[in-house]
Amino acid sequence: RGEDAVVAEVKCWCGGLLADTHIHPDYLRCSECGTFVSLEQPSPDELREYYGFESYWHDAMWNVYNQPVIEQRAENDLHDRIEFWWNDVSTLTDKRGSMLEIGCAHGGFLATARFRGFGRVTGVEPDPKTCEYARRKFDLPNIYSGLWPITMPDRPYDVICGFDVLEHFSDPLSAMAYVRLCLPKGGLYMFQTPCYRGETNWDQFKPGEHLFLYDEKSIAKLMKKVGLTCNIKPAVFWHDMVVYGTLDA
Repeated sequence: RGEDAVVAEVKCWCGGLLADTHIHPDYLRCSECGTFVSLEQPSPDELREYYGFESYWHDAMWNVYNQPVIEQRAENDLHDRIEFWWNDVSTLTDKRGSMLEIGCAHGGFLATARFRGFGRVTGVEPDPKTCEYARRKFDLPNIYSGLWPITMPDRPYDVICGFDVLEHFSDPLSAMAYVRLCLPKGGLYMFQTPCYRGETNWDQFKPGEHLFLYDEKSIAKLMKKVGLTCNIKPAVFWHDMVVYGTLDA
């Protein structure tokens, strides 16, 4: 297939026209909403294989991203980023009933939320072996395998969160629409995701992995489209933003 045919198959979540902005050769930008769209859009089977316990949490983490493997990350995260994430959740809501984390990885954040008062915690992660690791590591029975959105048997949830996951959704509109369906009135959603601020050499361009990348305006349009309010605050890492809100009235 020619390059034009490949480009023609790539769509923005909003259906807008994609244009080459010459910011990154493997991304196009939507002229309607401003979202960056990766030219490489893996199939569901390819995504499941990529996010495998060995292929992603060991090989890619260590050899590609120069990050600790999942066993070490499970220990490290408890003492740094999880504390920042918990602070964000606890300052945005006083609800302590139920929590869903999409892309829960090793499960450390859910374990922290349970220890600090949440009565029911649930996680979703693409790979079955990673889910099993989270269940064993932190004694978390309610970890479900699949590419979000998947049918959740115990919805709704007072808090739905995800950290470094929203940019990985291959269908952001369906993903966030189901988040809305899983929220009760007064429930909170909160996602940490990269925020484009005009960089010409941005390290968050990771084609085939970061499938959709947003600035503050484009993420607000996505949330409004699915019926969620949208607020934005700084994240612990400078290249990210924290997006949060509730059901739109």
